[in-house]
Amino acid sequence: MSTVIPGISPSVIPNLSTTTIRNWTTEDYAALSTDQLIAFTTAQASVILSSSLAVLKSDQIRAFQTEDLRAIATSALAGFSSDQIQALKTDQVQALSTSQIAVLSTAQIQGLSSADMVALTSGQIGALTSAQLGNLSTAQIAAIETVDIKSITTAALRNLSSTQLDAFTSDQLRALSSGQVNSLTTSQVNTLGTADLNSLSSSQFANLSTAQAQALTATQLGNLATDNLNALGTGHFAVLSSTQFGGLTTGQLSKLETADLRAVTTAALNGLSSDQVGALASDAVGSLTTAQVGSLGTAQIKGLTTGDMVALTSAQVASLTSTQAGSLSTAQIAAIETADIKSLTTGALRNLSSDQLDAFTSDQLRALSSGQVNSLTTGQINTLGTADLNSLTSSQFSNLSSGQVQALTNTQLANLATDNLNALGTAQFAALSSSQFGALTTGQLGKLETADLRAVTTAALNGLSSDQVGALASDAVGSMTTAQVASLGTAQIKGLTTGDMVALTSAQVASLTSTQAGSLSTAQIAADATPGQIEAPPRSRA
Repeated sequence: MSTVIPGISPSVIPNLSTTTIRNWTTEDYAALSTDQLIAFTTAQASVILSSSLAVLKSDQIRAFQTEDLRAIATSALAGFSSDQIQALKTDQVQALSTSQIAVLSTAQIQGLSSADMVALTSGQIGALTSAQLGNLSTAQIAAIETVDIKSITTAALRNLSSTQLDAFTSDQLRALSSGQVNSLTTSQVNTLGTADLNSLSSSQFANLSTAQAQALTATQLGNLATDNLNALGTGHFAVLSSTQFGGLTTGQLSKLETADLRAVTTAALNGLSSDQVGALASDAVGSLTTAQVGSLGTAQIKGLTTGDMVALTSAQVASLTSTQAGSLSTAQIAAIETADIKSLTTGALRNLSSDQLDAFTSDQLRALSSGQVNSLTTGQINTLGTADLNSLTSSQFSNLSSGQVQALTNTQLANLATDNLNALGTAQFAALSSSQFGALTTGQLGKLETADLRAVTTAALNGLSSDQVGALASDAVGSMTTAQVASLGTAQIKGLTTGDMVALTSAQVASLTSTQAGSLSTAQIAADATPGQIEAPPRSRA
């Protein structure tokens, strides 16, 4: 025990040389009273050795004036134990220089109380090393004042464990600068809880790196607040995986910005279910790239609402594959805008079922190009309803192929509007079978164009009954080829009216066989008995 120190008056202490102070033994320091320590000058405090500091008790440590404590050499400060550090008053802790703070060992740092952490200045917080910050307890971290949190260096921040990061309060997280948030490792970002992520501001989210965005889990993304999700830029959305993008909720997807949706890769887009696709806003669907639309699976295509179908652009409709088009519901098909329907590829159109084709509105059918109509399969043509067929324009009908015309059923032909029937050309009439031609009504036959009748094969012509032959306009009968006239059966010959007989040319009369001539009625013979002197006028079929 020191025998010298107790006898020194506190008033004498300031007059002692720094050499004397430095040379005191540890026993001398242990014997110092609090009043004596209070009397120390900053110059004296600056020469105290670490071994001397190590023997001081708590009450002695608290006796140091803040300016004296600040004067202690950084090398000497290492002599303090964690308990001694813990004994410091908050104003003493706050008085430590940044150099002193930076040299504190991890054990000493752990000795700081929550109150001490509150007392630390921004400069002191900024002086903490990665190792020091990495050894702070969760309670110590949570105690750092919000205004000071942004002083933590990015290196120190990157050294925090997930548990330490989770200890940050919402206010602390929001106080981090964009640069600090951007400095977090992907592992740190990957372990942030929902509350932590949603504590970040939109501005902070916008500054995440693409690597950090890739590190977010599907669960994290699925729990993001809308503002934060929409704060992510196109660059962020472009790096999301199918699992990540598929983790978004229908509520989030319904508020997704169009630019962000366009940035999503086709691979990521495939992560959405049909319900998720259906949740997308129609204007967002209308903003999808053609590559994105073309990449959608059939289940996803089925998720598109009628509003989405209306929103599709001509280019998007054109990008639909035959498989995609074949998966559309009748309601979806009916919702495609008339202006866009002509963008369907012929491949897609040919893959539609009869029910899907039947779902086309009259306006949609009329909007089809001649090339599209011409691309329909014979199976599709064969199943078109009367209303569908008559919705087609004369121009569309005129472009039907011979194969398509041959696919028309008797019922379809019999219910064709006159304009559409007459829109068929000679090549199309030449392709009709006897059953098809025989299905035409007397009303249709009465308005048949002469060129079309001349194109009908003799086999097809034989499909007409006597009444149907009688319904032909006389000028049409007069236009028939001699082969056609000669092919008429006796029942058909009997169907010729006196007006038809008058209309027959000399060549046609000459082509009549003896059997045909023998079947003529007296009235028919009388109508043509005196060539050039026929009194009965040709009968009109108008």
